[in-house]
Amino acid sequence: MNDLTTYQSVRDHMRGGDIFFFDGSDASDVVHIIGDFTSNAIRLLTRGPTHSAMVYDAETLIESTILHGKNGPQLNPVEGRVAEYAGRVWWCPLAERTRGMLDFDAMWTLARKKLDHDHYNVGELLAYVGRKVPVLGWLPQLYRPDSDSEVCSELLAELLAAGGVPGLQPAQTPPQRLAEMRLYAGCTQLAGPPAAIRNFNTV
Repeated sequence: MNDLTTYQSVRDHMRGGDIFFFDGSDASDVVHIIGDFTSNAIRLLTRGPTHSAMVYDAETLIESTILHGKNGPQLNPVEGRVAEYAGRVWWCPLAERTRGMLDFDAMWTLARKKLDHDHYNVGELLAYVGRKVPVLGWLPQLYRPDSDSEVCSELLAELLAAGGVPGLQPAQTPPQRLAEMRLYAGCTQLAGPPAAIRNFNTV
C-alpha cells in the first residue's frame, strides 16, 4: 500500500482529461507475466513510463488494461490505483491552453463507446516493443491499428485526437511519447521512488 499523503494533497485539483503515468506493473493483472515482460521491455527500449491513464472524473480513471479479470477500456478508482500500484505514479494536469482546444464532449462520447466493448490489445503492446528492435522495426504488421482494441496510451491518444489534438497517430504513441508532448501544466509524483519522466512536456 503506497503512502497517499501527496495524492490527498492534490486530489481536489484533478480534472477530467489529466493524464496519469505509471512505471511498473500490476501484480494483480491476469496476464502479469506478459505485463512484466513488456513493461520491462518498454522501459528499456523507450526509457519511459510503462502505462498511462486519463482522469475521467474526480474519482475515476479511464484506462485500457487487463486488471482484476477485466479486459480493455475500463473505469477504476483513482485512489485505489495510486494506493495499490507497484511502482511510480505521476499525475500530469493538462495546461489551460490544451484544455481550451479540447472538445471534451467528443472525448467522453468516444470513451463511453469503448468502455465494456473494446479489448486490451496484447499484440499491440508487443508491437510497441517490436518497433524499437532493429530489423523487426520495419515490419508493416507492427503498424496496423485495430479499431476495436488498444493499449493504454493508444486509448488516450484516440481520446485526445477526438478532442481535437492534431497530428496524433494513436497506434504509434507509447506512454513516453505521450509524456513528451507539450500538453501539460506540470507533473506531480504520487508514489514510488523519486524520479522524473525523461523529456517530459518538451515536444
